[in-house]
Amino acid sequence: MRFFRNILFLGLLLCSGLGLGQDLTPKDHALYQAKDYDSARVVIDMAIQTPEKYNSQTWQLRGLIYRKLETTESTMNREIAIESFVQARKTDTTGIYKEKINEYLYNTIIRYYNDAVNQLNEFKLSESEKSYVLYKSKYIELLDPNKNFSNEDLEYYNALGGSYSRTLVQLSGKEYDIALTLAVNCYGKVLAIDSMNYTANLNIAVMYYNKGADLILNQDPLNTPIEQLLENIATAEALFLKALPLMKKAYALNPDNIETIEGLSGIYFGLNDQENYILFQTKLDKINLPKYLEIYNQNPTDRKNIEELVRIYSSTLKDETQYQKFKTILDQLGG
Repeated sequence: MRFFRNILFLGLLLCSGLGLGQDLTPKDHALYQAKDYDSARVVIDMAIQTPEKYNSQTWQLRGLIYRKLETTESTMNREIAIESFVQARKTDTTGIYKEKINEYLYNTIIRYYNDAVNQLNEFKLSESEKSYVLYKSKYIELLDPNKNFSNEDLEYYNALGGSYSRTLVQLSGKEYDIALTLAVNCYGKVLAIDSMNYTANLNIAVMYYNKGADLILNQDPLNTPIEQLLENIATAEALFLKALPLMKKAYALNPDNIETIEGLSGIYFGLNDQENYILFQTKLDKINLPKYLEIYNQNPTDRKNIEELVRIYSSTLKDETQYQKFKTILDQLGG
């Protein structure tokens, strides 16, 4: 009889060590309030091995603790926090904590969006998109399956496309083509939501135009085979044709913006459409002429600026007197 009593006593000790028969959650809450999160994690992970695992507040506290233990290097503790809040919701059979738990979940899930923004600012672009996609999937799965992300997508993918497009000036060859494709894809997601989005239409058009212009400007006509020259010209024209409807749409949306006027002038020039080129180049020269004249007044020996004035007064805004004046000045400056 004594033998069985000792075993029973040992069993009670084991149960006490596991937290059975006592409330670990209130004790752990004190550790949480004291900001001793490492100790709190140990205790809360013991608590969920006891009948306290049926207590919604235990899981809520676990989520809060693991959220505090999150680091910038890893989101593992954030994921455990989310799992804990989900479990808290499951054990909240009366729904008394529903609003608070959903608030905890939202404030945790939004961190993926914050990651996406921070990574975008740090030019960690692929990581940023992964974080953004994860943010949306978690939100839909755990908070609102009917959430419409159109506004967020417009803002985010315009920003991501802009970041990819800004990298193009530093790239060449295959890396350039990859970044260009990624940028166009981002803006394509914007246009799929809003086909009249000004930023997306303009920026895709600019990228196509610049790619085509580079093919023409960067080739060496003396050392490049004629077949390659012809191929480059054909590719450039195809790019200008892809840019044209997008730039026209951007112009229709914002006809007073110098970017769209300059873009159409360049595209029509590249397509050898002289009539439309003169039309938009004239609009552009009307805008730029006061600036060129001011530059001349400040620096009358700026050859490049005077060349622009000669071109304007001889082609788009024809003025024989002004043309002769600046042509004489240009000749005097010499080679």
